[in-house]
Amino acid sequence: MSGWDEGAVYYSDQAQFPESGSDAAAATPSRHTILRKFKEFIRSFEADKNVFPYRESLIDNPKSLLVHLEDLLAFDTELPSLLRSSPSDYLPLFETAAAEVLQSLRLKEQGESGEMKEPETREVQILLSSKEDPVSMRLLGAHYISKLIKIAGITISASRVKAKATYVSLVCKNCQSTREVPCRPGLGGAIVPRSCDHVPQTGEEPCPIDPWIVVPDKSKYVDQQTLKLQENPEDVPTGELPRNMLLSVDRNLVQRIVPGTRLTIIGIYSIFQAANSSASQRGAVAIRQPYIRVVGIEEINESSSRGHAAFTIEEVEEFKKFASRTDAYEVICSKIAPSIFGEENVKKAVACLLFGGSRKNLPDGVKLRGDINVLLLGDPSTAKSQFLKFVEKTAPCGCIYFRKRLVSCWSYSFCHKR
Repeated sequence: MSGWDEGAVYYSDQAQFPESGSDAAAATPSRHTILRKFKEFIRSFEADKNVFPYRESLIDNPKSLLVHLEDLLAFDTELPSLLRSSPSDYLPLFETAAAEVLQSLRLKEQGESGEMKEPETREVQILLSSKEDPVSMRLLGAHYISKLIKIAGITISASRVKAKATYVSLVCKNCQSTREVPCRPGLGGAIVPRSCDHVPQTGEEPCPIDPWIVVPDKSKYVDQQTLKLQENPEDVPTGELPRNMLLSVDRNLVQRIVPGTRLTIIGIYSIFQAANSSASQRGAVAIRQPYIRVVGIEEINESSSRGHAAFTIEEVEEFKKFASRTDAYEVICSKIAPSIFGEENVKKAVACLLFGGSRKNLPDGVKLRGDINVLLLGDPSTAKSQFLKFVEKTAPCGCIYFRKRLVSCWSYSFCHKR
């Protein structure tokens, strides 16, 4: 027993109060054990020999950490199943482990450099990625609630960035005591207690029911944005309308996606009480609206987003060579719907519609859009739908607008004949 009285601090990674009881409780690992496994995964997972991708990625980008579920499965078979079944419980634990590992790495760097300053504790957002096949949006039901799911689609709208409170600061209007109440993530709110815990002294009035007042300036906030994801056109059954799903993104995922982008998301299938619900549903407390709290975004279409498409040097040279030809416009028009004979003017209009125009800023400050609008009129069986199918295969994101123009043309032609 020598050495225990030398003033050193000893600790153990084992839980202080191990649970004893039923076999089910013994089979479920404690939160302390799961936290230790997450920390070991970030520190010691090796992609190659002496290559620690997650530890290096955490040092390079301390705000977020992208984790592949396949790597987590190779490290421990239990951790991915826990994340899939109860992501709301174990994902914050994963973020806590990442923040603690980052703090220990900063302390180690400061010790090697000779600095002895306490590092700033930062929150790390865990972003998940997986190679599994996405689930159809039409198959999402009640059995997926609070589970980790993966779906694919096209974003059709994006809201403005809002401030979402993570902790709400409260003050009692009677005794001036303060309290911080955590807010549920996603579109959930905070549960404000009905009473104050202050014990009144002699001569003091007891605090009434609902004495709390929210102090917005002392609350903690993060950025939040809502998106609307629609089914891919190829996934919609014939004769049915595409379905959409509400998405909630926060922190480092805000302002990364623009409408019209094809993407695959991993998120937590959640529910919330809609504020603008109908009068018949306001009294139904048990009815909730589904949405997905996004924890990972994959396969972003770079051509539709803010980035530029990556081309090889040979492709760039081929593009320049083709652009220098005097008959480039005629060659492009001849490639539009080659199975349709004739209709040269229509093909020229469709080519201009696909390529678009250039945005112009006039000297007087007027801005002209580069979008080209084409009104296509014609009798039935004149290959309007064939042009639509060609545009859908060439530019799937632009097919929505082209379909709207064709529908308006069909209705106009029909009404004009009647």
